[in-house]
Amino acid sequence: MESSPGLRVIQGKNFKDTAGQFRTSQTTAIRRFDQLAATSLKEVDTLPPVIAMDEYKGDTAEGKPLMRK
Repeated sequence: MESSPGLRVIQGKNFKDTAGQFRTSQTTAIRRFDQLAATSLKEVDTLPPVIAMDEYKGDTAEGKPLMRK
């Protein structure tokens, strides 16, 4: 399977990792992210009833997922 020219998979979990892949500073990576993200943002009048749900494993003995609101 051929890859598309100009298409690249970014495997960084944070700005430091992503900046390292492109051999640039974290500040430049963050600035570029902000520029790209700005075109995707739109203003809304009201928020939806549910915004997001965050699941993580806490410090329980069973290691069961805990839910935060």
